[in-house]
Amino acid sequence: MTYTIFTAPQFNEIYTNLDGREQQWIETVKKNLEEAITGKMLHFRWFREKRNNGKRLYYLIDEEQKKILLVTFTTKKEQQKTIDEILRNMKELFIYLRSL
Repeated sequence: MTYTIFTAPQFNEIYTNLDGREQQWIETVKKNLEEAITGKMLHFRWFREKRNNGKRLYYLIDEEQKKILLVTFTTKKEQQKTIDEILRNMKELFIYLRSL
């Protein structure tokens, strides 16, 4: 069961400003997600997070098309605001993911 990993435009902006250690961690997570879904489930099976040193990587899973969308990488302080925003925009995020 192989998944294809995609990134949202806002994630790409954040990623370029991360330090090398955080970028390497994200690359490792991406490789692991290609093979198996991991991470803490948030509200729904298709919405998950991975933690790294006080920061969170949020992503959506489309099990039908075997696609994953990395949405954002934020601090613990921004956690609830980020979750609320992703849930508010979930339809648009899934439309974007399915168009890739």
